[in-house]
Amino acid sequence: MLLPKEWLFAASPRGAKAAARMYTLLVTAGLNHVAPLCWLKTTLGRFPPYPAGRVHELLRLPVNALRFMDILDRLRQAPSAELYRLYVAIGKMLDDPRRILEVRQQLHLGMSVDYVGDNPLEPLSQGTIVELRHTQAVVQDGRSRRHWAIPYAAIIPGRAAPVVQPEPPPSPRSKPEEFVIGDTVGFTDKHLNERFGIIVRLNTKTASIAVTGSEGHWRVSYGLLRKIVDV
Repeated sequence: MLLPKEWLFAASPRGAKAAARMYTLLVTAGLNHVAPLCWLKTTLGRFPPYPAGRVHELLRLPVNALRFMDILDRLRQAPSAELYRLYVAIGKMLDDPRRILEVRQQLHLGMSVDYVGDNPLEPLSQGTIVELRHTQAVVQDGRSRRHWAIPYAAIIPGRAAPVVQPEPPPSPRSKPEEFVIGDTVGFTDKHLNERFGIIVRLNTKTASIAVTGSEGHWRVSYGLLRKIVDV
């Protein structure tokens, strides 16, 4: 509860406005049954890397995450025996083969996924599936590039992996037997200019070309020649 005397410590009108904004956020969190301190920790932890144009989105109360933190606060006050009973019950649910299969069927090698890290209060981590095991998937973390064995229950599939197009195979190099004297050919010179001409002599490793618009003959490797067919 905020009392009138608390405004005596604002020191200035600007300080009073800043305090009013903070009180508004904290009281709004409380009215939504969200732990204000947990909400502040989560929001301030996400603030530094957040895009400047979307900072306003942090003012929205992430109800599910914040209620989860409120549950954690209540669990800390529960008796150890009750916590252990809950631990056993949740463990059996997570070990259910149907749950494991449900997640595993959605995964494939190279797939980008989100996953819950060691600290459940931190934002989800991102990584890539590199191995699928019986009860765990090996994920390469997107930041550290390290590999982690993650239980399937902690993996959230759904992010489409970028499709990598394979590079086309290189064109086969031309062979000497493919050419005869009088063929019209083309090639690219060392200055990356396209040249065209007629074969006037066949050598062991090169062909002598009478290049159009150039004096003398060019000796060009057979592998660099392209036969030009007049249609």
